[in-house]
Amino acid sequence: MCSEMAEKNVVSWNVMLNGYVKVGDVELTQELFEEIPMKENNAVAWINPNITLELFHEVLASGRQPDQINAKCFLCIAWLGMMNEGRWVHECVHNICISFNENLGPAIIDMYV
Repeated sequence: MCSEMAEKNVVSWNVMLNGYVKVGDVELTQELFEEIPMKENNAVAWINPNITLELFHEVLASGRQPDQINAKCFLCIAWLGMMNEGRWVHECVHNICISFNENLGPAIIDMYV
């Protein structure tokens, strides 16, 4: 269905990801996530936090390095009650040397407040 869309954006990616999550299809969710251009994969912010964490692992395992926007979106798991996992994401951000900017810095600070 997503392949039939003329123009895909963050909203359309979010809708499709949410649909796959709601029917419990983790495999298709991951496949769709892999199709999202890196600059737009902040769509992950709107899906289930467990899937978000799993996708973060997938991104790292694949050798892709998230940028500041992607990392900020992965931090949403802390805002959704998974603080230990949020701290782990923060540690990963630090370890892979993602520089802080006006998006990522405040997100990390907010996570601890």
